Amino acid sequence: MKKKISILTILILILSILIYFILSKNNFFKSEDINQNKDLTKIILSNKSICEKCPNGVKEVQLEKKGKKWYVNNKYNANINQINILLETIKKMTIKRPVGVNERSNILKRLDTQRTKVELIKNSDTIKTILVGGNTADQLGTYMIIKDSLNNEPYVFHIDGFNGYLNSRFSCEESNWIDKTIFNISKKEISKIELNYLDDNNKSFWIEKSNSSKIILKTNNEILTKIDSSFSLNYFKNFEKIYCEKILNNNSNFNVKDIIKRRPFFEIKITLESDSILLLKGIRKNSSERGRTMNSKYDTERFYGYIDSTLLLIQYQKFDKILMSLNDFLIEN
Repeated sequence: MKKKISILTILILILSILIYFILSKNNFFKSEDINQNKDLTKIILSNKSICEKCPNGVKEVQLEKKGKKWYVNNKYNANINQINILLETIKKMTIKRPVGVNERSNILKRLDTQRTKVELIKNSDTIKTILVGGNTADQLGTYMIIKDSLNNEPYVFHIDGFNGYLNSRFSCEESNWIDKTIFNISKKEISKIELNYLDDNNKSFWIEKSNSSKIILKTNNEILTKIDSSFSLNYFKNFEKIYCEKILNNNSNFNVKDIIKRRPFFEIKITLESDSILLLKGIRKNSSERGRTMNSKYDTERFYGYIDSTLLLIQYQKFDKILMSLNDFLIEN
């Protein structure tokens, strides 16, 4: 009798190992289901945790593809790198282990109340739904349920070769998905730049590349001739990969309309070779009551930027090579 029990135990163990091995190699997503940005048209991430200020009481982010571009909640350009990371995560994640008998009940309760629901949509069809829960105690796996797979049972998922958890990649925070690019313009795309300092017009200038690749520098409609041509030409290179720190929206302590009513301290207008125009207004940020700039009237590290009806928080250091003054372009006598 004991021998039969031992054989049965061994067989069950072998069968369990085989099932686990097979499942751990299955990523549940066919290449035709998720083909990096080509098939999916929408991704909806919603968190069941209570959010009193959110529509329907839950946090939700909709990432939608229109043409070749992705958008966040139909308002902002999406950060394509973040979307690629999300899709790559879904394609590569595999089962690390089943959920233990003793933890199953607790994990199911948490997945019911605190999970993030991820819906992958192609046209109008939901091709896959994932419930993403918390992380394991060792922070090396994440509890998930793949709907309509594995009897809707929870499993611990991970990515082979990656030592970390996955649930932070399924964020429901709108700001985490927005493209924070202010300018990403190459030198050859720019035709003309006008930088006006509203508090000190003597610093303002107007710089243009002529058809002969010569630089024309103006101030108060006067063309200046004693200019540093090399410095002036290189100035057009300073508008690539310029990012803001944050996209700002209304909250209980902050009103966007109040900020944009303030007088800007600079305005920069960039005319492209295509005749498109980009206009950014810089607005001073009042100093906070605490922090390194508390003794200054204005924050010396950050300012507000207003472009395309969007208010941004920008670090001055990102604009070090943009906020030049007229004298920077002139040859000293």
